Amino acid sequence: MREVLATSRDGNHACNLSAIIGDDIANEINAIREKKGITPRFGPCVAYVADPPMADEMLPECHVGGIPEFPRKTLFHALNTRAIMRQYLRDTGRKAEDTTAVICHMGGGVTISLHRGGRVIDTSHGLGGDGPITPERAGCCPPYPLIDMCFSGQYSKQEIKKKLIGKGGAVAYFGTNDMRVIVQRAKEGLPDYVVFMKAFVLNIAKYIVAQAAVVDGKVDVIILTGGVAYSKDITDAITRKVEWVAPVRVYPGENELNSLAENGYIILAGDTKIHTYNKDRIIED
Repeated sequence: MREVLATSRDGNHACNLSAIIGDDIANEINAIREKKGITPRFGPCVAYVADPPMADEMLPECHVGGIPEFPRKTLFHALNTRAIMRQYLRDTGRKAEDTTAVICHMGGGVTISLHRGGRVIDTSHGLGGDGPITPERAGCCPPYPLIDMCFSGQYSKQEIKKKLIGKGGAVAYFGTNDMRVIVQRAKEGLPDYVVFMKAFVLNIAKYIVAQAAVVDGKVDVIILTGGVAYSKDITDAITRKVEWVAPVRVYPGENELNSLAENGYIILAGDTKIHTYNKDRIIED
């Protein structure tokens, strides 16, 4: 896992550091205990990874891409969306096995995931050029113009990747990833901002509806979450476009630290299965 994360094999993101840091801390604690001759009652200190972005529960048909070399992969805001799903179940008294939800996380990146029976059976790929326009990501791009750009000689490989992730979306159009600025200027009637706001909302709505198609439209709830969900202008606009599919609930912000603590409790209480990581697949212990 350290090798895969350190080399950014499955995507370059700040969260790659978390497992490495956790493992370093666990090793440091074990070294200190050994030096002091402390025998831990419950064995050595161990670092666990909870709800990683690339945890794969997708249906086989959702993996199929247009050509065999490009299968669809999972990389989404798993930690927050799973936490929000648990919160929704607590709030409504529903059970995971009886609930199907489309959850849209909106931050610097936007991912839309389909949760059914406690599993995430389809999702957009937040770092792979799949998904809607976001504050700082281009989302899905037409391949032929992208190929032409790659072979134009004007950009390096890293520069093109940065155009897609980091300098795409609102950053490419307006030089900011702050959707509050976009919303305010759209309210002021600035034409470019008005059109971008409509496109931002429309892109997200299209992906939400597409996820509903995977389960034949049988969706119990659509949940909007992430930092951008604090904007009522945006959540109301998305709601108007998708509420015909299912009721919409809004859980603004990110509950990722609480989710990590909750996962830690679940592990210590023995209420979850612990998996063993393999760089080619996940194997249940």
